[in-house]
Amino acid sequence: MNSITHFLWLNEVQKRLPLPSEMEKEFYRLKAGDEGEQFVVSMLKQFGEPHWKILTNVWLKYNGHFECDIVVLTREGIYIFEVKNYTGHFEFKDMKCFLNGHPIGFNPINQAQYTHTNFANLIEAELLTKNVRGALVFVGEHNTVKIHNNISGIKVVMRNELRNFIWEMAKQERDYYGETLELISC
Repeated sequence: MNSITHFLWLNEVQKRLPLPSEMEKEFYRLKAGDEGEQFVVSMLKQFGEPHWKILTNVWLKYNGHFECDIVVLTREGIYIFEVKNYTGHFEFKDMKCFLNGHPIGFNPINQAQYTHTNFANLIEAELLTKNVRGALVFVGEHNTVKIHNNISGIKVVMRNELRNFIWEMAKQERDYYGETLELISC
């Protein structure tokens, strides 16, 4: 069961009866993720170009199954967004992730890099475009992020930087004089 299906299932169950503690935690984690993705989509619609195609929760198979939280198709290229809606202090140090000072086993930076690399390889194998960019977006209102290590392949974007990042996407499209990505007409 994918995360969005699991979230919808838990949402329906919690309307009818109290969830056990672990399921309740999972429900609120998935709910925060869904709200974060909706926030990014609303910003893309508000500050992006009207002709952009925005896809959410895209599951693909390339070197295994993987999910793209948000895929944005522009005339110039494709953007892959991994969205995190954390509360508290996230830190990436010595290639490890910490939330509020505690190590977490899940590494969203590796996930965003993995998703971007697999998507880019899949798209390039089909000769669609080489302009695939990845972004890890931290949208939590009460979240701080400190990155100690260099991160390759993706851009880390904070909530307060998202509007400017989207404007930069639009500027790159306006300044692009190469062949238009044909997927945008789909």
